[in-house]
Amino acid sequence: MISQRGYNGLLLDFPEELAGAVRALRGGAPLASAEEAVDEMFGSYSEGWLYKNRPLLDSLRYLGEANVVCTGSVQLESAIMDDRMSVALLEYRTMAGRVAVSRWRETLTRASHNLQEAVAAQAERVLCGLKERGRWLCVAGVYARSLEQMLCSEGHSCRSILLGRPYLGTPLEALSAELVEGSPADERVRYLVELHLAFVRDYVMVSPDLDEAYDRWLENGEWARLYHHGSR
Repeated sequence: MISQRGYNGLLLDFPEELAGAVRALRGGAPLASAEEAVDEMFGSYSEGWLYKNRPLLDSLRYLGEANVVCTGSVQLESAIMDDRMSVALLEYRTMAGRVAVSRWRETLTRASHNLQEAVAAQAERVLCGLKERGRWLCVAGVYARSLEQMLCSEGHSCRSILLGRPYLGTPLEALSAELVEGSPADERVRYLVELHLAFVRDYVMVSPDLDEAYDRWLENGEWARLYHHGSR
């Protein structure tokens, strides 16, 4: 299918350490074997990684002879997961008390810095993966636009395409972006943290999965509150 649409191959944002499992999967190995490799690689973080990537893993068996290159790394992926765990612990503490603005600033600024490093490293791996000229399809998740900007800055023709409904981000992602761009006021930080905690409490914790929680959050118009209240 990839070659039939004029692409030379597929660039996956999977850790390059999973390349062997991807080859085995495409060679006829069961999906469970790839899941075991992920479990060995990420341990307690494996289920979260599989939740996001299991459908894509399963579809790799139907790619035919297309060239597939993994452009991520376990080290960077683990760093991002560690940051998510730090945020989760901070959520728990904040649910039972007040919003510690300085701690949220520090935690999210560090996480944003690590994420930027991960995207930059992925851009380098994408460039290394392009051993031949032509058209390549790259799966990059919600950070595709950042990756697109980095590749375009290197002189490559690149265009990101959104699949599914528009992704407007979450209160936590909005706050992380504002912290990268500058120094929002304490009132704004507190407001977005409270929006995030409400999203977790009123949607995530009472939904079967994160996708359904986010869909209901959008349908109820909660996203509009991202642009209200709190000085930047």
